[in-house]
Amino acid sequence: MLAAPLVFCFTAAAAADDQGDALKVSAAEMLGDCRAAIQVVPYDELVEWRCLKTIHSVISTVEVLRDAYPAKMPVCMPSPVSSEHVARVFIEYASRHLGQLLLPAEIVMILTLESGYPCR
Repeated sequence: MLAAPLVFCFTAAAAADDQGDALKVSAAEMLGDCRAAIQVVPYDELVEWRCLKTIHSVISTVEVLRDAYPAKMPVCMPSPVSSEHVARVFIEYASRHLGQLLLPAEIVMILTLESGYPCR
């Protein structure tokens, strides 16, 4: 199930980004970043930051949209949930969906949340 409003929000934001491709992160890059970020001693603070801040940003956006459109949200995350826990869920999801690794990290994160935290 694809949350069209969520994907649209992130796709529109990416299209409006005038910073160029330098700041865009693919799901493949984020997968590597998140694997490093959940290690006991992360080897690179930038890598850890890129993974956990991306997760935090997507979660924050989902929460705002859930408050605005509660009936339309396919994601029901427990509260509180740590970015590290979601990173593990993302790693598991991305490792099973290799065909999505070239997509923007934010899009695959939304698909991860839909799969890992569906509303029932």
